[in-house]
Amino acid sequence: MKKLFSELKQGVVIVFISRYAGIFFQIIFTVILARLLTPKEFGVVAIVAVFITFFRLLSEMGLGAGIVQKRGLNNEDISSLFILTIFIAILFGLCFYIFSYAIAAFYKNNIYINIGHLLCITLIFSTLTTVPSSILRKNKKFLTIGVIQIVTIVLSGIFGVFLAFKNFSYYALVVQSIINSVLLFISFYIYSGIRVRFVFSVNSIRKIFKYSFYQFLFNTINYFSRNLDNILIGKFLGPTALGFYDKAYKLMLYPVQNLTGVMSSVLHPVMAEYQDKSSVIYTAYLKILKILLLIGIPISIFSFFSAKEVILMMFGNNWVQSIPVFKVLALSIWLQMLLSTTGSIFQAAGRTDFLFLSGTMSNILLVIGMVVGMQKGITGVAIGIVTAFYVMFIPVFWILIKVVINQDIKEFFKLFTKPLIIGIPIIIILYIESMFLNVNIFISFFIKISSTMLVYSIGLKIIGEYSLWNVFKSCAQTFSTRGSQNL
Repeated sequence: MKKLFSELKQGVVIVFISRYAGIFFQIIFTVILARLLTPKEFGVVAIVAVFITFFRLLSEMGLGAGIVQKRGLNNEDISSLFILTIFIAILFGLCFYIFSYAIAAFYKNNIYINIGHLLCITLIFSTLTTVPSSILRKNKKFLTIGVIQIVTIVLSGIFGVFLAFKNFSYYALVVQSIINSVLLFISFYIYSGIRVRFVFSVNSIRKIFKYSFYQFLFNTINYFSRNLDNILIGKFLGPTALGFYDKAYKLMLYPVQNLTGVMSSVLHPVMAEYQDKSSVIYTAYLKILKILLLIGIPISIFSFFSAKEVILMMFGNNWVQSIPVFKVLALSIWLQMLLSTTGSIFQAAGRTDFLFLSGTMSNILLVIGMVVGMQKGITGVAIGIVTAFYVMFIPVFWILIKVVINQDIKEFFKLFTKPLIIGIPIIIILYIESMFLNVNIFISFFIKISSTMLVYSIGLKIIGEYSLWNVFKSCAQTFSTRGSQNL
């Protein structure tokens, strides 16, 4: 089990470094583009992005998770699956080309036709990336994946900024997306080592069909509900309002996607090897949730009380209307960090059917929250979404822990004690500072982040969790010791 410990530790470290290097460059390019392009231009592209990503999920068909999970896939299986994605990519590319006219009619703006036609290229190459990227994940080639993603972010970002300087408006963002997808496919294909044989086998599809089918259903309903807010805001409140909302939402997602993304991208490939040993999965999962709570709750609190400073520093005074939206969404950061890890555990346990069930329940709540909140504008939508996340929290974890992996849920709730001991003093300090600070936003931000880090560091020392790395190391050792007992 020493090999497993090494893979888990090395995987998280590599993904952590590469992910945050990627975040750094993404933020740099976003900050530059936010000053070169208007909220309306971002909003127009965001509308098409909602549909293009939905088509991408349909075209992926759950194949990626199935490849990672299924043991014993041979070269012929991989080749057949890749050939399948070629046909799917062409089919869905043509479908979206035609669908672009429907988007233009729905939003009554012909600009969506040109943008949609160009983004068909992104859809095609993103679909072709499914198999090679999944092979790299299955083989735990996290360093290769990380380097490729960083390079593509930088190169595509440079092109995007250059075109924005040249006043290409919406098309700066469109070309940035196209270049990113093309470079990812070429790189992943080369390093995955796929050897395509133009012989198609239906049996290869059958091997992962059931698992991938439920994953596909979950992806479909989940993406629809998660992006219905963009569709509704774009239709009824306009692209400018969507630009403000989308910028706040994506900023909120940075810690959600890039903290839990570090864990999730490693969790499924590694834990899939223990899919028959639920006690091993649960013990290690609790340690991971503990880390996320110790990080996520302080980030949520800081983001809530520093929303004004964060938005104005990053995007400038033109984005003031994003502040209340980001402030509300910040309340769900810690919660979304926990919820976003559940998919990997459902997958590793081989129960994508329950993933679909819990996802359906959660997404119904999200849709209700969005529709009700729409009456109060973009801030109302944010309130509806956050409320839905809090309502779905316990049912989702109940299904995962009690039903799927059949473990004691009391241990899960005990995890909240120490993070709250740290979080409450941070709330008090930041509340007082927000009431009395009347200084430049840069000074205000520095004071708030300094006091937060000070209280956080003292809190970690008091509760005996000063080194979060020791928590992770304990998690990895759990895999090693408990795994060896079950072998």
